[in-house]
This record gives sequence, structure tokens and C-alpha cells, in this order.
Amino acid sequence: LLVSLLVCVGSAAVTPRVHIPMHSFKAPLYGAIPGWVSNGNTIILTDAVRLTGEEQSQRGGVWNLSPILADDFEVVLDLAIGGSGRLGADGLAIWFTENMLKEGNAFGNENPWNGVGVFFDTFDNDGKNDNPSIYGLVNDGQVYNTDTDGSRAMNPSMNIGYCRSAFRTRSTAGSAGAGFKVLVRYQNRKFSVYYDTTKPNSRGGRSKISTPRWKICFTSNDLELPETSFLGLTAETGGIHDIHEVSSVQFFDLSPISEYDKLANEDAERVEEPPAAEEEPAAPADREDEKDAEIRRLREQLASQAGAGDPPVKDVEVPAEQEQEQDQAEEVDPMQAILEKRRKRKEAQVAAAEKRKAEERGDEEVVPEEEEKLDELTLLIQRIEDLEESLTVSLQKNYKGGQNLQKHLKIIRDDIKKDFDEVDRDVLTFKADVATMRKELKSFITLFTDKLKSMTESMETMKRSVGRLNRDNDYQDINDKRAYGDVKEFIRETSSTSNTGIFILIGLCVVLLIAIVFFYRKWSSQQNKQHFF
Repeated sequence: LLVSLLVCVGSAAVTPRVHIPMHSFKAPLYGAIPGWVSNGNTIILTDAVRLTGEEQSQRGGVWNLSPILADDFEVVLDLAIGGSGRLGADGLAIWFTENMLKEGNAFGNENPWNGVGVFFDTFDNDGKNDNPSIYGLVNDGQVYNTDTDGSRAMNPSMNIGYCRSAFRTRSTAGSAGAGFKVLVRYQNRKFSVYYDTTKPNSRGGRSKISTPRWKICFTSNDLELPETSFLGLTAETGGIHDIHEVSSVQFFDLSPISEYDKLANEDAERVEEPPAAEEEPAAPADREDEKDAEIRRLREQLASQAGAGDPPVKDVEVPAEQEQEQDQAEEVDPMQAILEKRRKRKEAQVAAAEKRKAEERGDEEVVPEEEEKLDELTLLIQRIEDLEESLTVSLQKNYKGGQNLQKHLKIIRDDIKKDFDEVDRDVLTFKADVATMRKELKSFITLFTDKLKSMTESMETMKRSVGRLNRDNDYQDINDKRAYGDVKEFIRETSSTSNTGIFILIGLCVVLLIAIVFFYRKWSSQQNKQHFF
């Protein structure tokens, strides 16, 4: 009991929930995410990473470039899935796989894969009316049939859990609608997925709820993730489509004693708050004092809890061969060294678990209580030494990183100065161009004024000419009227004279006709008389 208490106290000395910025991001984003890589149709907006747009047959994804080194962890994500249509497809997936994978037909990811995927499936492929749904699949290289919607019957060896959830939002065109939160926890080989049941107070936008109400979706016990896992998110659309977006990924280390995750956290904080360009980077001695004090406090606490009857905690002497191995390890990549230690520790934990099971079955003799207590203390001391070693690697990396950062800042400062000089030259050139354009504009205005004055004078002359023409036209009208009156009078007089002559002519014709008739009758009578006699 005392040994268990010591182990719990030693584990509680380290923060149980450490935020890891190198595995995280959140809005606002500015076209790129440090430490992440995108593929396919992914677009990095200011407020979110859009894995797919509201278009047919799109695939997109983002992957974290650093492997997950924590034994236990927790990830909180802000997702948004929605579109303007009544139905959506196909969905989004969260991945914990052995490698960063390529595009494929498993919700935008390569199929098959080695690891665990959490799927947010919006389209009902199998016709069972059980979508939208959330389910988890573990895979060691099998090809997954995406038309089965994660069915337990169709995928008995892969399915690790399932639940229904109305996470999809029907929104206006071009928007994914109100978002939702998801929590994925892996602790003590137990994999759990939760989703937020809080109603978002949004008006067509993303949820701004700060305190989620988590509801368990599924839990899988005794689940083994790959020795090295990468975190990724992918999405896919088909003939029906939705917008799939990720606005935040927050990663937390839940391991009792964190190694590389603490190192990564310190590196991220150092990058977020870099030293001034003129100052030297912080000396490793400052951090070393703090870490030595923490290690000293842990050892004193172990010694005080052990009591008089327990063996005191002493420094373990390192053999010369081990020191030589440590010197060679310093030349190796720190990440590889920590991964190797993590693998060995896992093997030791697995061996210890098998040993305990064997003891429970009675296959082996039970270890005496004193020996078990000594083993626990030795394991705790080994953990402290591992922490000491990781801190040393961290200090060396921080010191070198500070020097590199100073060089990069100097390069950036020189580039900025060069850019400012170029801007100054451009400004001077622009001023000269403006002065030249001002002179040309002034000459043009003067010329335009002269032309306008000349045109005004021409207009006045034309106006006077038009006035004279109007007067001449008036005189001509009067003369035309007079001439018209004279012609009319002449016609009237001529018409009167013509009528009199016609009457006279008609009278003469009548008289002539009468005379002809008279003489004809007279002639005719004479002829008749001659004929009678």
C-alpha cells in the first residue's frame, strides 16, 4: 500500500493535463498552419480549415507533421459539417495512424490504413436510415468497404463503437453552418469519443459555446494504438456534397510523466515568445536550476514517504559502458532517442502486466512484498532519470534553437531593411512621376483653357451670323408675300378677261352658225326651184 501511495504521489508531481501546441491549432489562421500539411482540395481560410467545398467529388485533409509521443492524451476539436441541400455527403474523419497517408476513398484518406479512425458519416449508403452517425474503426491493413457505414455486422473485427448524432447542419449556400465540439480521449488503453450536446446559439455561423456538455458516444477498452501515431483530419464529397471545416484542434497530454511532449511544449512557447533580436538567447543554466529543483523535490518527497523502514532513494551510479552509450545517444536525433525509450518502457509495462496475470493464475511464485516494493522504487527512480535525460536534451535543443532563432531573426531584419530601402526608392520614383504628371496636367489645362476661349469666341461669331440670317429671312418672307399677292391679283384679272373673250367667241360662233344655216336653206330652196321648172 505504501509503495502504491509513493507511485501515486510521484505521478501527481507532474501536471496531469498539459496542452501541446505542436499538435494544435485554432482560428484565426493566415493561409498556413505551422507544423501541419494539407492535401487535396483543402483551403485554409481565416476562420477555419475547409477540407471540402460544397462541390461534387472533392477530397481534402490536414496532417500533423509530428508524431504523438504521449502514452495518454486527449483531443478537443471544433468541427462544422453542413450545406444548403436536404442531404449531405460523405463525411469527415479523425485519424490516429502509423503514417501520414495519401488521398483515398476512406473519407478522403488512403484505404487501407494502420491505426484508428473516427468517422462522422452523413450519407446513408446501406439504406438503414441510421445517418448521420459517429463510429470508430481500427484497422491493421484490411480494405474497408465504405458502403457499409461502419456496420458491426459487416465489419466485426474493425468496429469499436457507434452512435447516432445530429451533427450536420442545413445552412445557407457557401456556409458549413453551426459547428459542434468533439472530444477524443485515449487513457490506460481505453479509447473514448464524446460529443457536445449544447444547442449552439448561432445565426448560421459557428458555435461559440465555451462550456460544452459532453455525452459519451462509445468506448473501446484494451485498444492498442500504433507505436508511433500521427494525427490527421480528412473529408470527402460524392454526388451529394457538404462543406467540411475544422476551426480548432487542441491536444492535451494526460501521461503521468511526459517526455517529448513537455519538450515540444517548451519549444512552442519559446517560438511564440522569441527573444529580442539584439539580445542573446537565454542560457541553459536558468532552466537547469528549475529542473534540478523539481527533481530534487521529487527525490526528497519519495524519501520522506518511504519511512524509516524503507530503503532510502540514492543516485544510481552509471557504468562506463552506459555513459559511453549515452554519449553516443546525444549525437542521435532526440526524437528517435525518446521514441526508443518509450518503446522499451512499453515493453516493460507489457512484460509486467503478463507477469501479474501469470501470478494471478499461479504459474509463477509470488514476489515477496519487499522485493516488489524495491522494484516499484527502482522503476520510479528510472522514470526520474529518464526525466533528467529528457530535460538535458531539451536544454541543449533550446539553446541551439535560440541561436538558430537569432540567426533567422537577423536574416528577417536584413530582409525587412532591404524591403524598406526598395520601398523608399519606389516612393521617390513615384514622387518624381507625380511631379512630371502634374506639369503635364498643368500644360494640358492651359491648352484646354485657350481652346475653350477660342471656341467661345467662335460661338459668339456664329451667334451674330445666325441673327443676321434670321433678319434676312424675315425680309425675304415679306418680299415673298408681296410677290405672292401680285401674282394672285394678276391671275384674278387674267381670269376675268379670259371669261369675257370666251363669251364673245361663243357669240360669234352662234352668229356664224345661224348665218350658215340661213344661207344653206336659201341655197337649198333655189336648187329645188330649178329642179321644179
